[in-house]
Amino acid sequence: MALVYESLDQTGRDQKAATAASQSRRLRLGMIAAMAAAGAVPFLLPAQANYVADPELAFLMKAMAALKLAFVVPMAAMTWIRFGTPTPSLFAWGYGGMTVLSVLSLSLVFNLVSISPASVIFHAMLIGYVLLANFDDGFVDGLKRMLEARRQRRT
Repeated sequence: MALVYESLDQTGRDQKAATAASQSRRLRLGMIAAMAAAGAVPFLLPAQANYVADPELAFLMKAMAALKLAFVVPMAAMTWIRFGTPTPSLFAWGYGGMTVLSVLSLSLVFNLVSISPASVIFHAMLIGYVLLANFDDGFVDGLKRMLEARRQRRT
């Protein structure tokens, strides 16, 4: 009789694991698609004439975009890792939205389109991401689990 209950319990765990893995795949694919769409938007808009006319200013703006990339890549990586663990819906939308906004602001600056709104979007996104991670208990736990798994693989 105990074997039957053990079997049923294992089946339930397998179904939960499959559901979590499916959610993780959907979130990650959605994040990739949304980031690609956000990155493509500025290519549809014309560049601002004053940046195109002054090559030094255009170089400065592209250097600023490279600096913003130093923020965006680790943030996208942390979101990717967070989506590898069960994520509540509100936090999933928040992390996904913040990551998409970061890519949008980065591509707006790099393509010299709407620099001021891009700056506002980028800084609001940074504040939002920090607040979101602060209130999400699973964020730090997920990073700890990932680091522990990586340490175990190395030994």
